Amino acid sequence: MSKIYILGLLVLVAAILNLVGVFTPCWLYASDGFESDCAGIVPFYSTEVAWFAASSWLMFITVAFTLIIILTYFTVHADVVRHGFSCDSRKYLRIISGCALMNVLLTVSAVTVIGVYLSKYSKYSDAWYYYITYNLGYSAWISVGAGVIFLITIFIRTRKMSHDKLVGLGLLIAVASILNWVGVFTQCWLYDNDLIEQECAGIVPFYTTEVSWLAASSWLMFITVALSFIIIFIYFVTLTYILRNGYSCGARNYFRIISGLAFMNVVLTIAAVSVIGVYLSKYSDFYVTFSLGYSAWISLGSAGFFLAVFGHSIHTSHRECK
Repeated sequence: MSKIYILGLLVLVAAILNLVGVFTPCWLYASDGFESDCAGIVPFYSTEVAWFAASSWLMFITVAFTLIIILTYFTVHADVVRHGFSCDSRKYLRIISGCALMNVLLTVSAVTVIGVYLSKYSKYSDAWYYYITYNLGYSAWISVGAGVIFLITIFIRTRKMSHDKLVGLGLLIAVASILNWVGVFTQCWLYDNDLIEQECAGIVPFYTTEVSWLAASSWLMFITVALSFIIIFIYFVTLTYILRNGYSCGARNYFRIISGLAFMNVVLTIAAVSVIGVYLSKYSDFYVTFSLGYSAWISLGSAGFFLAVFGHSIHTSHRECK
């Protein structure tokens, strides 16, 4: 019974953070060195640029999913109090986890899109005597915090089924995927230091005029993003299968697919980072130093977690599947 109250606490905290993040007025933070200003996504104006309007609507959809989660929680709470954890409870808990997953994906997408485009505006917004920088404001980071709490709620329902290894695999996949997306879509793959100023450049957006080695590395990382979404989908297919049929031979096939895709992500990430690192060293000299930025290192971190996903999937398929 205590698990249903823990779930309720997580839903409450996540919902509050989500609502505060969406309706507070500091998604965009601008500073010119003398003064600063903030702007939010509420109220919504039809004249907004496309990328900001799209991100705003993604966050508005998370509010709708949050309300669905709250209503579903009260329903499952009443059912558990009356009948305990039954098959009907499982249905409601799946709705909560599905809506929570949508909130995580939508929040990550919205914050990433805004962050990518803000970095472009910072680069080209210098005036005669000052330089304007645009960054994500506190509202965006509050929303990211809500996404993290929603991510935790996804796995609450599986704890009742005592599938600890499956829960652990899900957490590894979630962390690896988030690091992968952050690494690919943040704007510091290439770091330029000429002793006077420093500058970063990312692989998003992609330009057809890029040099071949950077273009090839960019596409390798774009493929890892696609693979991470496939891994998430296969994981939920595996989760549903095991909850219905247990750890059977059929489940072993799903674990093998996850491990294979995770290993491909590791190989592609290492290849992309290695190629960029090798060519950057050739461009460096006494006056200008080029090196890998934090985005590349975040992506390597995601590769480490995908390697853990690979090992965990192989181990689970051999030890649990009969």
